[in-house]
Amino acid sequence: MRIPENSEVLIEVGNLVSLTFAALLSANGIKVLVIDADEKIDTLYTDDFSIDDDELKFLKEIGYELKDHQIDYSDFIKQTLKLLAKNLCSVIWKTSIKQHHKGKIEFELEKDEQIHHHKTSFHFKKEDIIISDKLNINLTNIFLMGWRIIGVIKRTLNQTILDTRFSESDLIKNQLEKVNKPSHLLNRIARKKIKAFPNLIDSKLSLHLSQERKVEAGELLPDLKIYDEKQKLETSLHHWCAYHQFSLILFGNLIPTNLFAIARWIQLNYPIQFYYLPQTEKNESVFEYFKIRKGERKTMIIRPDLFIGLIHDAIDIDIIDNYLSNFIKMKAKETPQANKNAI
Repeated sequence: MRIPENSEVLIEVGNLVSLTFAALLSANGIKVLVIDADEKIDTLYTDDFSIDDDELKFLKEIGYELKDHQIDYSDFIKQTLKLLAKNLCSVIWKTSIKQHHKGKIEFELEKDEQIHHHKTSFHFKKEDIIISDKLNINLTNIFLMGWRIIGVIKRTLNQTILDTRFSESDLIKNQLEKVNKPSHLLNRIARKKIKAFPNLIDSKLSLHLSQERKVEAGELLPDLKIYDEKQKLETSLHHWCAYHQFSLILFGNLIPTNLFAIARWIQLNYPIQFYYLPQTEKNESVFEYFKIRKGERKTMIIRPDLFIGLIHDAIDIDIIDNYLSNFIKMKAKETPQANKNAI
């Protein structure tokens, strides 16, 4: 196979997780090249192959076919390679980096004793992708990284958002170490107060502006069943939130003119999905879960990886604007902006 002269992402390892990372990126329109000095995929997870529901949801979005919401190791490998071929993602075995020119993303790749020059925007090594011996943690890590890379390449996010991917990976790793340590008696007594693993509550991208702490910014969004009043059908919060975009959800009742103004402002300013969930009898259980009383409102911004970025006990355009532009480093659309003061 011919080595392409350029890519947007170069991945320097051809294992199960890195190939899934390549499938994720290429499914979102990113040009990826995978190389490996070996000549086949390693068999690291053959004896302990199990994928959590949240990761399975993302895999299904990428294009994986699941049978009874499951997939086995051999089928996973087969589907991954099929998806990479479909997305025109090159995987070149028995190839290594001979030289990396400092200050530039230019590489000399060696295959069969021949040198091939290659330019790329991002370079990932094995240690960037494999942060644990647990498959699900490594999958969580690539989903944490993926939306940042996609956003920067597609110019919807400022490149400074990449600085937070290392700290969030470290948070996940540190939590895993604590989970694996023998529990101290006091920890066992207080276990009900310990948030579920994994979470990003301590991330710089998690902004909690709510009096309630049952669900906090930085936790994974619960997959609650909801009734979509606009579509007039039953669905779920996870179904609303796709991997390729951030999602803004407003809970509580709004008069139509205010709802239209907010929706219009979002449409003009940011590449983010917008949803509205009024307080109705069919959605009463959802409001009880989040402890939203009658007449109250709540704002949530959900990241592409299903972690809650922002929770606010009100609907405030300035807060939403500040979070997206200053925390997420999201670039505003190059269109005339609606007046916030008119909302």
